[in-house]
Amino acid sequence: MTLRMVASVPATALLVPAIAAGAAEELSGLRAAALNVTRELNEACDEVVVLAGTPAATHISSIPAQGWGTWAPVGYVGVEGLAPNATPTTDSRQVPVPIMVAAWLLNSVHSSHRRSYFICPTQGFGTDTAPGTRELNEALNRHGQIGLLVVADGSCCRGPKAPGSEVLGAIEHDAELTDALTSVNTDWFTHADRNRDAAAFGSQGLGAWALAAEIASGSGRNWHGEVRHLDDPYGVLYAVADWQPVVG
Repeated sequence: MTLRMVASVPATALLVPAIAAGAAEELSGLRAAALNVTRELNEACDEVVVLAGTPAATHISSIPAQGWGTWAPVGYVGVEGLAPNATPTTDSRQVPVPIMVAAWLLNSVHSSHRRSYFICPTQGFGTDTAPGTRELNEALNRHGQIGLLVVADGSCCRGPKAPGSEVLGAIEHDAELTDALTSVNTDWFTHADRNRDAAAFGSQGLGAWALAAEIASGSGRNWHGEVRHLDDPYGVLYAVADWQPVVG
């Protein structure tokens, strides 16, 4: 396996214009950045491994890349193909929203690469021995150029109207997170304090970012990071970023 690129995109279903409805224009910059980085990831690799931060997850587990998923959990009547060129069917299944977001982004850039989907716990990274860990290792050890698509959000406590209300320290936490994305500070993401931060600030993406950091640090390559877009219109930090190998 050669890890070719890591792309990070928000986990919100509001990236999808039909779901965002009246807020679609407000999020146009964020959406464009997420689509652009997904397109670049698709062009750089020949297989995509999705790591999705999901608060309900207690361990790493895989979601089969087959059939259709439904947007019903966000109240929208619609489906998304989980595999490239999925055959239309009347049957669909409920999968975590971040997985649906990843599928929508990949489908929107017409990705035909093999996909593997994994959901990651928000807390407890580094203690996982579930079967999903073995399946993830299998995906990462296949021959070819691997791209990691991390679907994750920062804190949800950035103001009085935020889903988690306003929590002192959330803005500072997100500033550290942004710095770590920019500098590819893998030690920050894998530090035990991130479990505390996930609980305090509702940072649902920390487990997925920690796993991506562990994979990147074990790749034997040096990495350059860039945060392309930041936004928090609803009190949740949405970030679009990428890590690319240093050449030379």
